[in-house]
Amino acid sequence: MYSLKQYRFLSAALCAVLVFPFLAGSVQAQSAKRRPVWSQEFNGDAIDRSVWTYDTGGHGFGNGQLEFNTDRPDNSYLKDGKLVIEARRERFEGREFTSARMHTQGRFAFQYGTLEARIQVPDTANGVWPAFWMLGDNFPAVAWPKCGEVDILEIGGKDAIRQGLQHRQINCALHFAGKSERKTSLVEWHNANADLHKDFHTYKLEWTPKSIRFFLDDREFGGWDISAPEFREYHQPFFPILNVAVGSWTSSYTAIDTPDKVTARFPARMQVDWVRLYANSHTKVLLKRKAAPAGGYGVFTEHTQVANRLRYSDGKGKDFAYSNRAALFLWHNLKSAAQPAPREGSECWSFEAAAGQWFGFGVLTPRHRNMESYGKGALTFAVKSRSPAHMKVGIKSSKGEVWMPLGDEEDEFGFARDGDWHRVRIPLSRLKTDLRTVQQLFMFAGDAPDATVRVAIDDVRWETGTARE
Repeated sequence: MYSLKQYRFLSAALCAVLVFPFLAGSVQAQSAKRRPVWSQEFNGDAIDRSVWTYDTGGHGFGNGQLEFNTDRPDNSYLKDGKLVIEARRERFEGREFTSARMHTQGRFAFQYGTLEARIQVPDTANGVWPAFWMLGDNFPAVAWPKCGEVDILEIGGKDAIRQGLQHRQINCALHFAGKSERKTSLVEWHNANADLHKDFHTYKLEWTPKSIRFFLDDREFGGWDISAPEFREYHQPFFPILNVAVGSWTSSYTAIDTPDKVTARFPARMQVDWVRLYANSHTKVLLKRKAAPAGGYGVFTEHTQVANRLRYSDGKGKDFAYSNRAALFLWHNLKSAAQPAPREGSECWSFEAAAGQWFGFGVLTPRHRNMESYGKGALTFAVKSRSPAHMKVGIKSSKGEVWMPLGDEEDEFGFARDGDWHRVRIPLSRLKTDLRTVQQLFMFAGDAPDATVRVAIDDVRWETGTARE
């Protein structure tokens, strides 16, 4: 959605210092008695939704998976002190299979340490693809593979199918941007001594600033030195993911590209007894990123009183993806225009869009903001334009984009197209998304009719209250 073109006129005056504790807590090496610094034991009656959330949908998740992932209790539940992720052969939302894909983004992430899980994988046969893995905590604001991926356990790959080792051959892997920002994959394969679906086994990651190593039942089967600069992705927090995929219509992992080729028995259940994190001397833990303080959050403000403001960069540097700053990205068909008198301060955003095309921009923050303090508040901004073009405003979290049409002054959130400044307030209750993982705090888009569109934006902020001026 983004182009490489960026809007760069923001001045230092707009960049008041905003410092969020990047890591909510840190832990040091454990004493002689080893205890986890974080764990999920799955002994309750229901999955803890304050820790676990879901990726849902049937779009294939980048590698052509055949299932539709849901958050239904049919596909994930607790039983006998274990988490069960159940893939089923059933027609659902246009797919022939269902399953679940669970993760902890915005609730738990960590940097360095020993993460392990006791898992019994399902009978993969041909087509079932269980995984225990991680993504960089800046995903999806930072696109894969620049966010970094760590695969601790995958089983059911196409080479294993070809060799008749579907139940024994596992792999670990790193996927990252690499040298010259080119996708790089490092993969190690291991043939276990027994069929792994018949019992529980422990899958472990040991991660330090120098290396990442992988273990099956405490036997190392892969690892890499990550001290070189091209491994920058692996020096930031990651969050764990558990899922059971079915097939892949691309030539990726299973190469089982149609439902009729899936020979696995269903339901296919991956059982997880526990997941535990142990500290080393470098471990840092995010236990739910600290919420942005209420009282006003300045996305683009100068003098308006707010509790905090975004700090901006141009978004071009290699380290931007791992920073705490924001950048204004022009997506399509926008260029800067002469600025009118601002609504507040000394500058405003002013754009021109060519006729006959869509236009849009967004404020990207690679590190998501926890904005749950504003759940009963509003997104508010000043706007001026004479164009009758259709326009909309939105935000984006790890759950995707949500938009609200603006319309004209007679519409619920419209404004008069008279060339004067008007303030718009949109209750955040109307923009339903995961406010714990907001990555674009303001997006603006529209369709240019048969004439040039000129629009100016100023004084963009999140407010705790919704009272009108």
